[in-house]
Amino acid sequence: MNKPWFGPKRIGVGISPVSWEGWICALAFIALLAALPAIFQMHKFWFSTVAVCAVPAFCYVIYKTYDGKREK
Repeated sequence: MNKPWFGPKRIGVGISPVSWEGWICALAFIALLAALPAIFQMHKFWFSTVAVCAVPAFCYVIYKTYDGKREK
């Protein structure tokens, strides 16, 4: 990747999207988690399975696209 998608927050501890790709990825993840209860209303097993798989997948994307350098 040429440019990082995620970087350190300017204030506080944690990560934050620093490019449009990071914002799209973060918003898609949030939308997926918000839509899961509606998609799997009666299927608690599949709801849990998708949620448990989505979180590590999102963490992996952050790991691969993270730049720990702080811009000053």
